Amino acid sequence: MAQQLAESMRASMGASPDSLADGDKTVRVGSVPTVLIVIARPDGSVQRRASSMTGDTTAAAILLRAFDTARANGDALLVWPDGYGADSIIVRLELLSLPVKHEGSLMVQYGAHPAFGVFRLSVLTFVPALAKPNNPDPVYPFVDQLHRVGGTLMLQFVVDTNGRAEPETMHDVWPPNRPKLTGDLLRYYERFVEASERAVATWKFSPAHMGSCLVKQIVQMPIRYKFGNQ
Repeated sequence: MAQQLAESMRASMGASPDSLADGDKTVRVGSVPTVLIVIARPDGSVQRRASSMTGDTTAAAILLRAFDTARANGDALLVWPDGYGADSIIVRLELLSLPVKHEGSLMVQYGAHPAFGVFRLSVLTFVPALAKPNNPDPVYPFVDQLHRVGGTLMLQFVVDTNGRAEPETMHDVWPPNRPKLTGDLLRYYERFVEASERAVATWKFSPAHMGSCLVKQIVQMPIRYKFGNQ
């Protein structure tokens, strides 16, 4: 069924059964993954439904049409096992986007076991924001250094399309499985956060881009304050 449905889907998109269809004009990247559920009964009747995990039904609609076409041609059939007493068989087929390179595109393959190529989509390459070299280190808070306190914190912020961290978006990220600090430890930590924010606000980044388009990106960056041989 998986193989016959894959062939039917390729044919419906204008490709031969043994070649990948060009999905750029008919399928949106966001419509994959898509799941097809087939419920078959001993009398030969079937129920089928397809749904997208993202809510985009473009690929789901193509998948359903391909299934109906295959059934109309006498394909995509289930053989009922002898002596099988259940009143139905359920088959779940997934249309997954797998990282398989094919002529510079991402091949979208149908099913996982076995996996059959269905179509290919051209996808934009995402390059994350990166801090440029020679950015100044944060200034070690005097009191923390005096008391020989060190540690690592996680700072989150948005890097804009000009390669700058947006100060209003900066905040620390505390591990959810660890209790909050109190007392002197909290005050040491807060000074580390303030010093980190002041430094990162002056840093330069290579902005993130999707294809050739510059985009903002949320960045999480660990910053370590090391005292002596810590």
